[in-house]
Amino acid sequence: MTMAHITGVKGAVKSGVTEVLGIDNFSVDLSADPVETTDYLDDGYKSHISGNKSMAGTFEGNWDTAQDIAADPPNLNEGEIISIELYIDDAVPYKVSGDVLIQNVNISVPQADKARFTVTFVSDGAYAKDFDTP
Repeated sequence: MTMAHITGVKGAVKSGVTEVLGIDNFSVDLSADPVETTDYLDDGYKSHISGNKSMAGTFEGNWDTAQDIAADPPNLNEGEIISIELYIDDAVPYKVSGDVLIQNVNISVPQADKARFTVTFVSDGAYAKDFDTP
């Protein structure tokens, strides 16, 4: 049996129908807070249940002057809440999506290289994972 593998070569970051231009990297961390439920019957071993879930991550890319990332949709401004879809591969619609709070927008302009930006975000409410094979 052959296992299929995917790469991020066709990944994308979208907000609504607007693709954020110039993106060449994103990462997303999906987590659940552990809630300890240890009692005397656990014989000295900790027990846990799942607590609140969250999504956090970053996306970064080359600054593409065809899109004003602050004024035009997707309005990538610190403090904004936007809907995003993080596509792992556009040929197979694997994605993570939800509303996120933009925590930080970092702009890097090296003298001898291209201008870049990095956006850091956290989830605002529920998020969805779609990893089903079409």
